[in-house]
Amino acid sequence: MTAPSISTVVRELLTGDINMTADDIIQKARTRGVTAPPVSIRDVVYNIRSELKKRIAVTGTVLPKQKQAVAAAAAAAPIAPSVHANGTPDLATVFGNVTLVSQLVEKGGVTLLREVAEAVQVCGGTETFLKHLDLVAGIRASEKTA
Repeated sequence: MTAPSISTVVRELLTGDINMTADDIIQKARTRGVTAPPVSIRDVVYNIRSELKKRIAVTGTVLPKQKQAVAAAAAAAPIAPSVHANGTPDLATVFGNVTLVSQLVEKGGVTLLREVAEAVQVCGGTETFLKHLDLVAGIRASEKTA
């Protein structure tokens, strides 16, 4: 039996989680039967990750793990007013919120964040969105165990 293709295995792993470290991918590739040297696998990881990131940037598509991470982070994000009671901007809060948004963009991209924001608005607010999110998570979890 021949060893599986490095690129096929690496692409499957990165499609599941584009932020997985090269070392983790090497270990998982080994368990899937890839026998190539670690340096070869690492090169393929960097090349395919770069290709996937470019594709995501151009097409606006998002990988499954990114959707889950961004939705969870957006749901857990604290919402703080960005103005003081006297109407002046609270710069610490503004910068904190900008940092939070930046971290979410790194996880899922601008397109996904826009979709999440629109979904929250369409659902009627954060609480309703979170209820829908919990419902979908429960359904998906029960589908995996069935």
